[in-house]
Amino acid sequence: MIKRDDARAIAAGGIANLDFEPYLNSQDPEGRYDVVRVEVNHDVCRSWLSQRDIIAETKRSDSGWVFSNFYYNFFSEDHKRKEAPDDNLVHILSRP
Repeated sequence: MIKRDDARAIAAGGIANLDFEPYLNSQDPEGRYDVVRVEVNHDVCRSWLSQRDIIAETKRSDSGWVFSNFYYNFFSEDHKRKEAPDDNLVHILSRP
């Protein structure tokens, strides 16, 4: 889905649906990112990352664990207000 979005952005001469770095929910990643919480439920594992309001979801496959989605909370830097509604990577990349 990311490759398709990249191709759309190139064709449009700018940005398609994704306008930030999706793995760390950032424009300019910096510093250290630690996993601060993990929940495993059957074949799905969700990991909360420090420094960003993001949850990385992985699913068990035949070859191990693979990323399946990323969930975002879009707060301002001071965490006092929302800059955008919460969303997830699959939904963002599924938009026409």
